[in-house]
Amino acid sequence: MKYMIISLCMITPLLSLTGCQSMGNGLGTIAKIGNGGSLDGAYNLSDIWVTSVNGGSAGFGYGAVNGYPGPSASIGIGVPRHIKGYWAKENEEGPGFQSYYRISADIDSELAERKIRTLQNYYQNYETIWGVMQVEVEKSRIRVFFDRGCSPSLKTNDCTPKEEADPNGWIVKAPGSIRDVTVLFDGQGESSLTPFPGSPYDERRVLVEPFRLANKITLTDTEGNTATNGRVIGDLTRIQGDWVVYEKTADPTVFIDHYFHIDAPIDTNVVKEKIQIMRKGLAHKYFGTVTFIEIDDDGNIKIYYRLICTSNSKLCDSLKESRASPFIIRSSDYDLDILLFEGKAEELDAPFEGLSHSQ
Repeated sequence: MKYMIISLCMITPLLSLTGCQSMGNGLGTIAKIGNGGSLDGAYNLSDIWVTSVNGGSAGFGYGAVNGYPGPSASIGIGVPRHIKGYWAKENEEGPGFQSYYRISADIDSELAERKIRTLQNYYQNYETIWGVMQVEVEKSRIRVFFDRGCSPSLKTNDCTPKEEADPNGWIVKAPGSIRDVTVLFDGQGESSLTPFPGSPYDERRVLVEPFRLANKITLTDTEGNTATNGRVIGDLTRIQGDWVVYEKTADPTVFIDHYFHIDAPIDTNVVKEKIQIMRKGLAHKYFGTVTFIEIDDDGNIKIYYRLICTSNSKLCDSLKESRASPFIIRSSDYDLDILLFEGKAEELDAPFEGLSHSQ
């Protein structure tokens, strides 16, 4: 006896469109062009990445953008599963940024694939191999669109949809456009008035003085990152270090060794509050900033947040006046400092465990 095997996909074409196709092989590459833009003014997109289910990724950090769909670039990406990155809104009253955003979120890849397949099978007479993936921001909101590229304004494009091609209502019009897109992700990022620690907008590199102690001091921030001289650090939580100071005597061949050790917490709330005082209204992309550590021979330690006024001392004058805070210190012609931490290391009779006597 012969049997006929009939699948659900044969019985119901609709299921074939939105469900059964995803049961087979994956879609592979779905987009060869990427767009990055904004829906409410000028932004800077920095280090934004979308990762696909097949392990590939595409960058959408296109820099300065203003409008939809925004700048484009060649990419190659499959069904998305994760989005991560930073962006900032341009200051409407001058240079710099007025707010900062970040996100790290999973994308429902199964739903995204179903939406992509729906749009791929949407048109009666329009065919293209690959589509366009778009990342668009609007304050803390960030969306990922998929666009097949069918433009009704072009006579060569017939964008007439098939009957019952979108039973779930996944196909919508692009923002301010007559083109069809589907939304693969719609999420909210975190927002801040100051750059997120460790982000591309945060320039706080560690600078230790005297330089001979550059690699003897380690700072830790709220993200768990650690940094020594020359490395980037965020909002501080702790300082650690071990070093020796050699005191000269009347005999040039004899020195007195003073061993120091510190492992102390730093009040992060104070750090954030004081940095906010210094940063308020600043054009961050035009000013270098450092976390400056000053240590004297008696083990006294001061940590400053330093703003460097490039080569314009008059600019430092105006910035200090505009800050209008007794915490601001004019440490040089081109530097403004604000004290974040003050403490004293413990002096020991012998090297702290792990301290090299040869430093």
